[in-house]
Amino acid sequence: MKPSIFLWLCVGAWALSQVPAFAAETVDVRLQRCLDDPDKASTGDQDECIAQAEREWDGLLNEDYKRLGDRLSPDGRARLRDAQRAWLRSRDADRALIGAVYATTRGTMYAPMNADAVMELTAQRARRLHSYLSVLDGVAMPLPAQPAFDDPAQNGVRLPQRGSHAAKHCPTATDACVDRLTPLYLQDLAEIETAMKRRLPRTARPLYDASDRAWTVFRDRELALIDVLTPAPVPVLKLGLPVERLGLLDGTVGVIGVE
Repeated sequence: MKPSIFLWLCVGAWALSQVPAFAAETVDVRLQRCLDDPDKASTGDQDECIAQAEREWDGLLNEDYKRLGDRLSPDGRARLRDAQRAWLRSRDADRALIGAVYATTRGTMYAPMNADAVMELTAQRARRLHSYLSVLDGVAMPLPAQPAFDDPAQNGVRLPQRGSHAAKHCPTATDACVDRLTPLYLQDLAEIETAMKRRLPRTARPLYDASDRAWTVFRDRELALIDVLTPAPVPVLKLGLPVERLGLLDGTVGVIGVE
């Protein structure tokens, strides 16, 4: 099974439900319209569609970063700043990892997929920051969930789906649901991490290690930020972090070595 660029759009889709009336819907609609335009069928045109969407996501991210900072206490602003700096380092390490993954592929069709995977890093951060603003406005957050694909096998890799399948039977974001889902998603994440390290070329494994270290630092800084959000469905927001990481690795492990 060859992965599709639309897989990436699905991987980030759960976060859209967390941001009512957010411009995310408009960005995604414009991106899809651009990708579907028959006059933009070349690899270069597809890359430009994605680059434009990434610029829009970056603008939304910066706007909500400022808005969030304006609503937090001095301690909260310091935690936001620390988390954002850690995210920037994590984003850069993830970009390098994604580049190493797509360097193992053959065919021009994978260039837009590479660009889309990189774009999704910024889109995901923009969605998360906006979800924090929604929390401050008293909006209840749903459970994060990765899509449970009909065929979870990609290029010989079986993607774990424990968390996704269990989430179907846990429709509300109660603490009990979060407690039940957390170890399942962490187990899925550990399994994908093992597969990623095993499948990457030896020369690229240091890039995975750097990505993992940077994400761990970001995760810890982000958890500290979540702790000062009030009122906050803290367990749900915290569960979203490993689910987001799982989405990145799910979307790349099956790409390694495809032709």
